[in-house]
Amino acid sequence: MANNSRWHLRYHALTEAIGALIEDYSLVRFYPLDLRDEENIGDIVITVNNIIQYGEDADVQIRDFDPPEAEEDD
Repeated sequence: MANNSRWHLRYHALTEAIGALIEDYSLVRFYPLDLRDEENIGDIVITVNNIIQYGEDADVQIRDFDPPEAEEDD
């Protein structure tokens, strides 16, 4: 868009404020990606999964826990 467009004139301060917010609070990070390096791709996949908390809502598997101890009847 041209610098003298209506959008630019109206939202220039907002755009600058959002840019400053992103920069000040490190809301964006960049990671190097080498498509030929499997370990690098794996590291990025782990990072993305941690960020979006992939699998956090997955059902808990019963086999992940010890079976309950049998209760004794009196």
